[in-house]
Amino acid sequence: MNGNLDWTQALGAAFVQQPADVMKSIQQLRVQARAAGSLVDTPQQHFVMVGDNIRIVPAQPTTIYVPVYDPAVVYETQVGYVGPFITFGVGFPVGACSAINANWDDFWHLGWSLGARLGL
Repeated sequence: MNGNLDWTQALGAAFVQQPADVMKSIQQLRVQARAAGSLVDTPQQHFVMVGDNIRIVPAQPTTIYVPVYDPAVVYETQVGYVGPFITFGVGFPVGACSAINANWDDFWHLGWSLGARLGL
């Protein structure tokens, strides 16, 4: 994201202006990754179906891992190569406040909406 700041800013602007459309696109990409076999439970995170939506939740409630992956690989079935297609770096401790069953999708949406209302 840091390597392409124009794209990152455009994505942020799209999310502020059209959060439902951005989240719909994210769900479509998650469905593609799952169909390709890339989106699987790991020791770092779990994937939970909630209705038609795929939620990604931390496997350990007080630690969040940031996934690293090649988008050219995770959304298509790879012939002749067995993953892992998604790897993780060091986990980030987030404390006891995240140990509750928080709905991170709504949390982040609230944060963006609040920032937009404050002119941030």
